[in-house]
Amino acid sequence: MEFARPAKRHCIGLVVADTRADSTATLSTESPKQQQQLQQTIVTVKSTTPELQARKSKVLPVPQLVARGLWSHKPDIWDCAALLVDKPQTWTSFDVCGKLKGVLKVKKIGHAGTLDPMATGLLIICTGRGTKSIDSFQAMHKEYSGTMKLGEATNSYDADGDITETLPWDHLTLEQLQQEAQTKFLGDLQQIPPMFSALRVKGKRLYESAREGIIVERAARPVQVSQFDLTRDAEDPQKIHFYIACSKGTYIRSLAHDLGQTVGSAAHLVALRREAIGKYNVKDAWTVDQLQATFGAPKRATGTESTASAFASPGNATKSDEVQQTTVALARSKEDTSNT
Repeated sequence: MEFARPAKRHCIGLVVADTRADSTATLSTESPKQQQQLQQTIVTVKSTTPELQARKSKVLPVPQLVARGLWSHKPDIWDCAALLVDKPQTWTSFDVCGKLKGVLKVKKIGHAGTLDPMATGLLIICTGRGTKSIDSFQAMHKEYSGTMKLGEATNSYDADGDITETLPWDHLTLEQLQQEAQTKFLGDLQQIPPMFSALRVKGKRLYESAREGIIVERAARPVQVSQFDLTRDAEDPQKIHFYIACSKGTYIRSLAHDLGQTVGSAAHLVALRREAIGKYNVKDAWTVDQLQATFGAPKRATGTESTASAFASPGNATKSDEVQQTTVALARSKEDTSNT
């Protein structure tokens, strides 16, 4: 009497069960094609087990927050840290990273969101394994305060550029400006990046094309603005102060430029300060001088130096150093005032 051969699904079920039990079942009774199909089933089951999936998932290290007045004295603190820094004016974000790399004696350092040289305010600097968390910091909402000047447009949308247009502005009231800001520049927006930005179009930086006098077509990008408050300067009515809360990727100078156009005049950015990134505030940030005085090694005295000058804060640069630093910073490629 012949017995019917078990259905294929029963064989598969047995093999899968054996595989989960980590046994090595032999399939000699199956044809080569059947063996291949069963082996594929085994591989699929093995690759989807919870243990292997958990092993494959990457858990980002949590960097140690180093805020002013809130930090640990651990000797290995810079192996995985997030440092709050108040960027000085005329410095690029790259300048700050370069300076702190030497002060902190770290091999790996990066910032979580660029600020233009003319801007000041909060930079989050990550060191060591903390640089793996840069993307999560960049994704946080940003808050800015600053000033725009009415009646003048520039090619860079800020005070570093050349004036390209002058239009009447003194007829504009604060109420008109605030109304336009609230109705047309709040919520989800499609924003066209400025030509003077570091974005690449067909492999070329936009600011490179702008310096050559070439206007490149740019695609609008989705951004979100949740707060856009305005006040007028008491002494100079041509200047409008603002406070903006927005998403990553928002160009603040573009908001100033576009608002000027919307009210039938012109405007450009003359001052900008980043107040916050997510829950982190510039009030808790270090200045570069404070960081160098706290974490930098003191200079050794030479035969021509006094003891006082040898151990003074390394951050106190001479006037010539400041002039040289300003020249170098302004000569660098213009960085984005965006939440990137």
